[in-house]
Amino acid sequence: MNSKTSFINIGILRNDFKSFGWIAAVYLLGLLLSVPLKIVMIHSQQATTGIINIVHISLSNNPYLQIFHFMSPLQLALLLTIPVLTGLFLFRYLQSGEAADMIHALPVRRETLYNTHLVAGIILLFVPVIVTALIAWAVLQGLGIDYVSGREVLIWLGVSLVFNLLLFTCSATVGILCGMSTVQGALTYILLLLPAGLSLLLFDNMRLHIFGFPTDYINTNIEMLSPLLRISSNLPFTGGEIAIYLLCCLAFFLTGGFLYRRRPIENAGNALAFRPLHPVLI
Repeated sequence: MNSKTSFINIGILRNDFKSFGWIAAVYLLGLLLSVPLKIVMIHSQQATTGIINIVHISLSNNPYLQIFHFMSPLQLALLLTIPVLTGLFLFRYLQSGEAADMIHALPVRRETLYNTHLVAGIILLFVPVIVTALIAWAVLQGLGIDYVSGREVLIWLGVSLVFNLLLFTCSATVGILCGMSTVQGALTYILLLLPAGLSLLLFDNMRLHIFGFPTDYINTNIEMLSPLLRISSNLPFTGGEIAIYLLCCLAFFLTGGFLYRRRPIENAGNALAFRPLHPVLI
């Protein structure tokens, strides 16, 4: 009876870890290469060239600080792809009729299935980020590098966790809407870029009809409307932005749970699982 009423199902959670634990391993390896190892490489290079004691003040000439502002291509690629792929793999069974029928034949409520997969994904994504932050802080302390404060490491950790949560919950919600994995991946990125794209289209049209409309000024801030563009801007995040992203995560979580309870299992394999949305792709 507990399996029917609990928030998560331990058996399904363990199965998710066994099936998709490799995601956390790959993510951790990539983060270690792009953060702690990068710190060691920069320190070794400076020691070799004899400029290790030069004080770096600004972001532009502080290679250590650049690492914690997502200026590493590998780190940025991992942050923008691994959470989406995690949502794709964890909810992959919804795209196969046989797998979906088998999972939903278990004596477990749909809410419990949904919550369990979300918890599994959050753990798989959060653990590598937290471990990387701890190792990076230990490396900074061990090498005596004082160009990066503990506050910078904590900010990097917080922003990374929020973006992992945002992209993962978005991918999971879109996966419930879709019946094909390829469509899920494409629509996830389209949805994250949609506010910026629609705003850019609107402002460009307003420029044609309103004399003196400040298009140039608005276009320079358009990246703030898309988390995919915002994370690559290298600008510091404000508390308001983080709060908005957390509210979006909550909205994705509630929307995904609502849709999961009503998702027609027999529509697996269709581009969109809900028939009222079929005209969107026709």
